[in-house]
This record gives sequence, C-alpha cells and structure tokens, in this order.
Amino acid sequence: MTLKWLGKEMEWYLRLWRLAPALLWQYGTLRPERVRLPNSRHAVYIDTSDRRAIKRILLDAVRGRYPINRRFWVDFVRALEPEIALDVGANYGECVFAADYADDTWVFAFEANPALQPYLQRSREDHPSADRIELVNALVDERPKGAVSFFVNTRWSGGSTAVPQVAEGIPGSREVRVETVSIDSVLDERIDSVSTLVFKMDIEGYEPYALGGMERLLDAVETAVGFVEVDLRFLEKSGWTPQAYDEAVLDRFRLFVATGEGGTRFREVPSLAACVREGSERHFDMLLVKGWPKRLPPGWELETR
Repeated sequence: MTLKWLGKEMEWYLRLWRLAPALLWQYGTLRPERVRLPNSRHAVYIDTSDRRAIKRILLDAVRGRYPINRRFWVDFVRALEPEIALDVGANYGECVFAADYADDTWVFAFEANPALQPYLQRSREDHPSADRIELVNALVDERPKGAVSFFVNTRWSGGSTAVPQVAEGIPGSREVRVETVSIDSVLDERIDSVSTLVFKMDIEGYEPYALGGMERLLDAVETAVGFVEVDLRFLEKSGWTPQAYDEAVLDRFRLFVATGEGGTRFREVPSLAACVREGSERHFDMLLVKGWPKRLPPGWELETR
C-alpha cells in the first residue's frame, strides 16, 4: 500500500461523503441501481460496485454534469436525424439511452465487456426506442477474427481494453474471451440505405482498428460526424503512430479538435500528426467529419481552415 494509493482512496470516500445528502435526497440510498441522466428524460442501470459507474454516471448526475461526449451524441442525433447511430464502447449506455431518436434512426451500441450486458439490456427495455436499439457484445475490429482476449478492469469498467500492453498497467484485470466483429459486418445489409451517420468511439487505443472496419459504410454515406477520444499513450501501446493513424483511416475525414476543455467549439487541423506537432495534449477530443452536416446543433461551432 503506497501513500499515493491511500490518498486516492481517502479522496474517493471524501467525495462520496460530501455528496451523500444529495444522493439520499434524490434516491433514498447511497447506491441506487438506476440513475436518472441529466438533460434527459431517461435513465440507465449501473453496477454499484463499479467505480466508474459511481463517479462518471451517478455522482455526475447528482452534480448535474453533462459530459461533452454525451452532449455530442444527444445534440447531433437530434440535429441530423441519422439513419444509423453507432456508439462504439458504450459502457453502460449513458450516451445511447440519454437521447431520443427519430422514427427512422437505428442505433447500435457496441460493448465488448460481457459484464455490462445485463445493465445495457435493462436500460434498453426502459427506453421508448428499444425496438430500434441493438446491443452488440463484441470487440469491434477491422474484420471478424473469431474470439480474442479482452481484459476487463474490475474496478473501473471504462479502462477495460483489448490491448495487452494497456492491460499490463491495470491491477487485478480479468482476461475473458470475446467475439470480434467489424462495423461493416454488423451493418452489412443496411449499408446501402444509409446517407447520414453519427458515431461515437472510445475504446482505449483500439479506435484505428474499429474505423478500419467501417470502410464500406463510410464509402456509402454522404455525411458522417463522429466523436473520437484520442489518447496518445494508448495509441502507442496499440502500435500506432499519429502518422500511421492518419494514413490508415483518418484521411477519409476532415479533422477538428476541441479548442477548450469540455467545450463545443472545435477547430480544423490538417492531420492528427500535425496536431501532435503543435503540442496538443496527450488526451483530447476530436471530431471526424465526412461531407458536411445539413445543420449544426445549437451551441456547436466548427472552425474551418
């Protein structure tokens, strides 16, 4: 036990103690299994032993925090009314289930961690668009490769990964076998009917592989807008350099990076490699745009070059 670890544990319990009155007032318990999402009329079910679920979903909800990835999802799905919306790395579905969907929008929530599936299924049952939300329990890759190893972070579900080098830094990770799919393989028969696509992707450095598996879909659509989290440490451990990422998949898109922490203003950059050379942070948000949205949601701004 280190002093650093002890300090983090004390900080964790202090935060819970500070918010305990609000939790009891809203839910009647310190560990509710169903959490109402801010700025939404919907809720999600969570595992109350998962610290990510407690911090990023429950405590954020109590404090009224509205994360930028969730705001992107809700705002762009509403503004563009896409035929297809993809959440790759859905976790508990706090983005997917926060939104309302047009009658002709189909939603696909990809989550490799099998332990999260019961919670996703319960949340889907409560959502009014349940018949158009499909849950895919698989690792999204360039192509289907059968079952592969996936490393579950048992304390912080958002840190689960398919990259062994990333998993090495996770104490107490649990290895499971999960099936692989590509986005093209899952959407196969729907691809020719899609003109507008909204997607979100956060899979701990595995994003280049997932994007490489949606070439047919991207060729078919007129407009696509995606929110992708970039963590240079995870990319490096996955064997990717910014230049290789650019050349393999990102050259299909116009790239925009956030101009401020958690903000909705993004500026266009020529490439990920150029962005990194400018001295960007090691972890940042990026929008990938093909074509151009017929309208931008209120409050969002994309500065073009």
